[in-house]
Amino acid sequence: MTTSDHHTTKLIIGIGNDQRGDDAIGLEIARRLRSGLPTATTVHEETGDGLSLLDTWDGFGEVVLIDAACSGSTPGTISRFDAIARAIPEGTLRGCSTHTMSMAAIIELARALGRLPPRLTVYAIEGRNFEIGATVTPEVQAAAREVELSLRREPVTPPSVAVN
Repeated sequence: MTTSDHHTTKLIIGIGNDQRGDDAIGLEIARRLRSGLPTATTVHEETGDGLSLLDTWDGFGEVVLIDAACSGSTPGTISRFDAIARAIPEGTLRGCSTHTMSMAAIIELARALGRLPPRLTVYAIEGRNFEIGATVTPEVQAAAREVELSLRREPVTPPSVAVN
């Protein structure tokens, strides 16, 4: 794919850890989205060091990140952020992260380095259980279905959730 082609494509990145309960939800959504999306959409799973995201999203015109949140909101709450317009609110993607750096910190580092994609949307689903060996909780699964269906219906239109 050429660089100019890359800018017309969308990248959806599911982030998480399959072994940590609700932290797996970004990965689960990414797996569900692998089929049935427009051919101009690429789906990626990120399970390691989030700093690699800067290279992963390089060249894409639009990027969507999906991750678990640990902000103290009700489990299953969906928050959507336009990360180009402003920083992710402090404390949203923290505490429960099994990543080296929080996604919010990685996004701000990318901003400082001039390495953000032209469009960057973050979906954060509030989790409840991040214990090793736990499964994804029902309220987080329900929220995941809403995000997935929205991305399938209108790949560039967010679901009906509060925009922060």
